[in-house]
Amino acid sequence: TSPQQPPSGPAAGEAPADQEPAEPAPEQGGNHSAAHNESRVIQAVWQVQQGCRTHCHGTSQTQRSEQVSNTTQRATAISGESDGGGSSAQARNESSTIQFVWQMQIGCVAFCFHTSQSQEASQHAYTTQEADAQSALTAWAENLAETVQYVFQTQQGCEHECHGTSQHQSSTQGQTTNQSATADALGDGGGVFLVPDWLIAYAQNVGATIQLIYQYQEALCLEHCMGDTQLQEAIQRAVTDQNAVALAAPP
Repeated sequence: TSPQQPPSGPAAGEAPADQEPAEPAPEQGGNHSAAHNESRVIQAVWQVQQGCRTHCHGTSQTQRSEQVSNTTQRATAISGESDGGGSSAQARNESSTIQFVWQMQIGCVAFCFHTSQSQEASQHAYTTQEADAQSALTAWAENLAETVQYVFQTQQGCEHECHGTSQHQSSTQGQTTNQSATADALGDGGGVFLVPDWLIAYAQNVGATIQLIYQYQEALCLEHCMGDTQLQEAIQRAVTDQNAVALAAPP
């Protein structure tokens, strides 16, 4: 008998002779630019005072705290036309500022003569953001700003046999945010027709501000009190200025 011939045709796992190997998928081309700024600021102050407790004459306690934060961000992204792919530009600014002050005073509680307690806290945060994106197809400009300010003040003073004692609390909070976002989709999308050129210009500003003040004074004097005073002052200011402009080529 003649030997058995192997079956004709390609072996397992081999491509047929007349079949060319698959070409890799073409890489996405085009002009793409991105500018991104990110800032995180945290300021914290913790103050505690414990002074003379009884039979005190002319003693004083003073706490002062000042916090200032200034953040400036500018992001610019520019992308021109491309024959081999799309065109996109993204400009983004992110900012977060947290300011925290905690003040506590424990002073004379009995038989106090001409004693004083004073607490002062000030917080100021300034944020400026500018985002500018220009592209032949897709332009995206975005600003995100968050500011949190917190002041906690507490005083414990004279309660019995108080003469000429005083307590004072003062806090000021100021916050200013300026945001400007400009997105220009210039038209000619470089041969990419997935979406109309004139629809893809996006400008956004997001600002969030939280201001909180907590002041607590325990009754300065409960009995046998002469010439005692208590004073609390709190001021909060917040200013936000936002300007968003999106320009796209007409259809």
